[in-house]
Amino acid sequence: MQTQPTVLLQHVTRVGRHYDWLVGDPSAEAGGRLWTARLALPSGQWQAAGRLTLMELPPHRRAYLHHQGPVSGGRGVVRRVDAGTVRPVLWTATRRVLAVRMRYYQGLAELRWLAGERWSAVVTPGGDGGRNGKSFAERPVVLL
Repeated sequence: MQTQPTVLLQHVTRVGRHYDWLVGDPSAEAGGRLWTARLALPSGQWQAAGRLTLMELPPHRRAYLHHQGPVSGGRGVVRRVDAGTVRPVLWTATRRVLAVRMRYYQGLAELRWLAGERWSAVVTPGGDGGRNGKSFAERPVVLL
């Protein structure tokens, strides 16, 4: 599967702060929209956490890859806190394995659908910062 863009937005609302992770959806039926999930931690804390809980949100427009500022309808303000690419190794309705290459997190993210909008992700750091001519996200991944 082709490399897809990704961005992590800090979303501040009247009731608090969370992060929205937007990932280019490689499936043809997505129509260029971004798979989106809410989570509590910024990408710089994913490695220490090891496991993340995500709440899937409706797909977002690709404009959100670059948007910063107020969200329509008084739904708060977003600020980009990380960005990069993901290479989907596996993308199904209930499981996604992504080779992630962002500024503050590089490694695998294995997402599993739990129920409703809830997903769980196990994150495994990796990569060599682009040494040896290939980034982590460009290397083949073998699933056992």
